[in-house]
Amino acid sequence: MAEALPHRRPAAQRAFTAATLAALLCAMLALVAGWPRGEPRAMSAALAPAALAADAEGYLQALEPRVFTFPDDHAAHPGYRTEWWYLTGNLQTVTGRRFGYQVTLFRRGLSPQPAERASHWGTGAMYFAHIGLSDASTRRFHSAERYARDALALAGADTDGFWIGDWAVSGTPDSGMDLRVTADAFSLAFRIEPGALVLRGHDGLSAKSAAAGNNSYYFAAPRLETDGTIKLGGQEHAVKGQSWFDREWSSSALDRQQTGWDWIAVHLDDGRDLMLFQLRAADGRRDFAAAEISDATGGRRQLDADEITLEPVQWWRSDASGHRYPIRWRVAVAELGLSGELRAVFPDQEHRGDFRYWEGMVDLKGSHPGHGYLEMTGY
Repeated sequence: MAEALPHRRPAAQRAFTAATLAALLCAMLALVAGWPRGEPRAMSAALAPAALAADAEGYLQALEPRVFTFPDDHAAHPGYRTEWWYLTGNLQTVTGRRFGYQVTLFRRGLSPQPAERASHWGTGAMYFAHIGLSDASTRRFHSAERYARDALALAGADTDGFWIGDWAVSGTPDSGMDLRVTADAFSLAFRIEPGALVLRGHDGLSAKSAAAGNNSYYFAAPRLETDGTIKLGGQEHAVKGQSWFDREWSSSALDRQQTGWDWIAVHLDDGRDLMLFQLRAADGRRDFAAAEISDATGGRRQLDADEITLEPVQWWRSDASGHRYPIRWRVAVAELGLSGELRAVFPDQEHRGDFRYWEGMVDLKGSHPGHGYLEMTGY
């Protein structure tokens, strides 16, 4: 994809005014990633109220199951307000040095019916990307971010992949992908082999609360064999391992009482893949949760969320942000006979760009060992 479209160059952040960009990003991440309303992290708090006042009127809604069509559903869905393409993975060298990575692209609609404009810079949406690299041997976390408008091919997603500037993922998870991203501190170049697609929730309709209509359309490719190279600190490392791809779109926000979420994706050593998430209320209690187990063929089973335990047992405080994150969890899934601890491979895997949140490598110890990724917002 990157070779076919050489005009996909680094994102034009300068095209937005600082205030407009900040407001839009506050809205996007607060509504999508579950950060508390009125607490826009590194952005100015004065910009948050106007940004968060936007509602979903006029956008399409994820209200009932739909028929998924591929490759069309790998592309963007501009009738919906928000969507994202999400890759994480655990990789290692032949000597056992471990790395984790994250590449995420978000799209945020600016208007359900964008006005027609003569300018080629006119747009009805913006894109925002995060990339992260965790180096377990040095216990160092590296990250970068990028913004672009949906114009002049600066960023986008189609049936051939997704990109923002020269950060590009060519292909699709069910046909295979090539990932190329370069930041100041590191670069990633991976071949990601195809894997089975899994529809989440009720035939791809994933509820986010008990309230009617608060859903997303959600599919994943949980187990994708991956190999390639990581460049870091002047050295190049050949790596192999497994990636996890998630894909969602919707127009709804979190319920008023929900202030953050915990999302866990684990490749179990027995060949199955466990996904579970919970959305938390302001007092830290679970407000809503869902979980699924799947296998390499795409077979899946929803699990009873009431029979799942996620209990923090150790916390870590970021010196940079002051936020406290649970880095060890007691985990139990009664239906699977699973019990053990989910542990951060190392504590400091906090993104410190315009938004502060934790996303990094974890190991599951106990009855069903494995490794994966944990995302935590709203702490």
